[in-house]
Amino acid sequence: MIDTAIVPLGDSIFTHPVVIEGYSDASAPADALSMSYARAQLVRSYLRRGTIHGKNLGVMALSATPPPGLEHDQWSGVCILVAGKK
Repeated sequence: MIDTAIVPLGDSIFTHPVVIEGYSDASAPADALSMSYARAQLVRSYLRRGTIHGKNLGVMALSATPPPGLEHDQWSGVCILVAGKK
């Protein structure tokens, strides 16, 4: 699933900073933070197995509320964001 998600990103996944956001809908805040961070770290580890430099990969643990505009009220999983140049 991760490979399928990053293929459309093309070469930008190798040349731009990437932030992996972890989300969890666990009811206890401490559990949500822990699970969110663990999810993001798993994806980061997976991406580092290839040619993506670790210095270009960051992780963020977030609650179950995604940023506005993503057409989701809640999210429990991960989101891979690529910072682009203007």
